[in-house]
Amino acid sequence: MFKANFVLLMLFLQITLAAFAQQNNRNTHLLFPTDRNVVQLPFERINSWIVIKGSINGSGGKTFILDTGAPVAVLVNDSNVADLNLSIKAQVVIGGGDGNTGKKTPLASGVRVQFGDIIVENANMVVGAAKDAVHGIDGIIGKYLFDGAIVKIDWQQQIITFYKEGTFSYNGDGVELPLEMDKSGHIYTKASFKGPDTTIECKALVDLGNKSSLFIDKKAAAGLAGNNKVIKDIIIGWGANGQVNGSVTRTSLLLPGVVLDNVVIALKDKEDNLSKKGYTANIGLSVLQRFTLYFDYQGKKLILEKNKDFSSPFLFNRSGIIINPRPSEIGLIVAFIIPGSPAAKAGVVAGDIIISADGNKNLAISINEIEPLIKGWKKDSLQLQLIRQNTTQHINLSLKDLL
Repeated sequence: MFKANFVLLMLFLQITLAAFAQQNNRNTHLLFPTDRNVVQLPFERINSWIVIKGSINGSGGKTFILDTGAPVAVLVNDSNVADLNLSIKAQVVIGGGDGNTGKKTPLASGVRVQFGDIIVENANMVVGAAKDAVHGIDGIIGKYLFDGAIVKIDWQQQIITFYKEGTFSYNGDGVELPLEMDKSGHIYTKASFKGPDTTIECKALVDLGNKSSLFIDKKAAAGLAGNNKVIKDIIIGWGANGQVNGSVTRTSLLLPGVVLDNVVIALKDKEDNLSKKGYTANIGLSVLQRFTLYFDYQGKKLILEKNKDFSSPFLFNRSGIIINPRPSEIGLIVAFIIPGSPAAKAGVVAGDIIISADGNKNLAISINEIEPLIKGWKKDSLQLQLIRQNTTQHINLSLKDLL
């Protein structure tokens, strides 16, 4: 069964365009082996993201989130700059889906990043970004891996296939979405959201870094919910610079040749820089992983082939517990409790540290396996062991659909 991973994490990085234009190295290249036009790269799913293994300036064993919302490479931890032989050349302003004020962040240039037999040569790398949204991952990579190649993502096989530009011809029966790209490298398509009483058309970011299904700015979504249930004033995610607040409801997503009904959508309270430029919505992983994807940046298109998960329902949080993406040393920190939810009625509060869910311990290590339990996707009840003010408590929840 498929999940709508709320709370969402919006990792796409918004680099101030003036600064990016000054610092972006246009000599960055995607390199294939000299004897091959096709390269395959396995990936794993960690906390729902696509995660691939690579190296930075020859230092291997690094893990990277593949994120179409990232126009440059990102090193999450800034404590090992010297060990990686990174040369800091400038400071750029980084924002994210949270809409909070951007932060100045170091930018390294001339970086060599390698994934299997694919090499990104002479890349720019932002250092120390997205710490609040990412835990246990070394970096983020996006646009660089899509320049100079047709990129196929097969979720069932967990394989990314890179076809050298000019060597690939598509012969399937997928649906083609036109793409456009802004100056900083984010990709968008036209999408429509249909509520009970209105349909809203907008430009939507295609975002592999967004764990959820959809979000849209609250202002742009006026009237979309109609008489559908709305859960208001909750944490809907974390961006590069902090938490994101808003509401959630359900809608239908309309793309050329594709309709998805009863999709969970977040209505974001704050506008961010991209929203102010007219890019008001975001299509995330919980939608994209229902298709085998073919990204063609040069051809300005994305091809969608329905896979076996296409018709799976979009699930929302059934316990009411929203977890901070950065765990403590002993467990998962409760960031927010949805009012009226099973967790609220059982007395769970923000700040509690969950150390066991249905007998599963070591939560800080196994968040990828534990999160579905805490959100109530596995069954209709949940047993929690948590710590509050140095006291251990045992709580039983009877789960229910909240949306």
